[in-house]
Amino acid sequence: EIRTTSTKRQRLDFRIYSRDHFQFDHNKIESPKNFLFRIAWTVHLGKCVDAPPLIVSENNALCVYIGSHAKRFVCCDGHTGRIQWETKVGDHGIQRHVLSDASIEAGACATSDHIFIGAYDATLYCLSRTQGKIIWTYSVFGEIKNAATICSLNRRIIFGAHDKSVHCVDACSGHQLWSLQNLSGAVFGTPLIIKDEVVIFATTDAIIPSIYCVRLLDGAFVWQHTLPGPAFAAPVFAHNKIFLGTVDGTVSAIDATTGKSRWGFASSKRDAGVFARALVCENMVIFAANDGSLKARDDLNYGKLLWTFYSTAPVFAAPARLNTEFILIAATDGTLDLISLLNGISCTRISLHTRVFSSPVPIFPYYPSPLNRKRSIDDEAQPPVIARIFVGARDDTLKAIDLCCVPSSVASSDN
Repeated sequence: EIRTTSTKRQRLDFRIYSRDHFQFDHNKIESPKNFLFRIAWTVHLGKCVDAPPLIVSENNALCVYIGSHAKRFVCCDGHTGRIQWETKVGDHGIQRHVLSDASIEAGACATSDHIFIGAYDATLYCLSRTQGKIIWTYSVFGEIKNAATICSLNRRIIFGAHDKSVHCVDACSGHQLWSLQNLSGAVFGTPLIIKDEVVIFATTDAIIPSIYCVRLLDGAFVWQHTLPGPAFAAPVFAHNKIFLGTVDGTVSAIDATTGKSRWGFASSKRDAGVFARALVCENMVIFAANDGSLKARDDLNYGKLLWTFYSTAPVFAAPARLNTEFILIAATDGTLDLISLLNGISCTRISLHTRVFSSPVPIFPYYPSPLNRKRSIDDEAQPPVIARIFVGARDDTLKAIDLCCVPSSVASSDN
């Protein structure tokens, strides 16, 4: 969670939801627990939407920020899907004549006033959160394919690029504070900041794939750990460990202080590479893999396997936490499953009838805007919405999907 306060006015209720930051009430869903997915709205964005959405909730407003391969970055009303503003990117980077494709695959990150987004044109853009106006740009020499991360304490932005570099820039001015060049490979996953002191990131090099720990202050190296395979997934921190999966299917827990391995498991399958960031739910660590599997491991018991769920297709999207009981997983064939954390069983699913590489981001509990709460007689017959999930898709759309509680007869007939 990133909480910041504007110098102009106090934000009474300001929350950020993303693939990397989930927020939810700890209240359990009341019985009976029968569920149904329902598409609330879709927005067309010109080309494939592979980026994960970023949602900002402020008082009664719900804003969804996302980019597409059409070089469009938009802010949508999370309740209605109406586009509030749109910004074109691609003509600012020093590499624009070399890397002419300014597609957006990266997710965004935000402060209370600004949005930060990277693009294929090797440029990080800082935009006004309320209007989408470009405030500053910072150019590198390789595509930026994943979200930057923010140190809210001293307003630093950290991001990696495909030119084998990591950069730290001032969030207000865009000026470089430090950069690391000629790493062992491209940096695809979002860097991880721990306790506003160190930065963790991994590389995709096939010869010497590595995970690094450097100081946030100046980028000085603290430790380096060689990985069994290239890492496209972002590292995750919990229990003083770094959790990470690699393309050879190995999942690892690495000591955050020393960089030494705590536990790890290799896959016996050749097609079980891990491209998505892990999800930590208390002592449970969940990894999604290219063979369609979702495996939960017990960190307190040296990674002992707790349960396995197999989706209908490979999974490149990160699993998302709904609440203390359920998680969400999106497969590349467009199947979205609601999974029980207790036993790994799917409670309901929906087919979006398109390919999905975007990571879903849920809002739970979801409350409609006061302006949209007037319901018709037909609406009264609809099951109540308890959560709203946002996800991009390869039919060129951003989708809002409602999770509803329904009677058993309705759930069995509709799903």
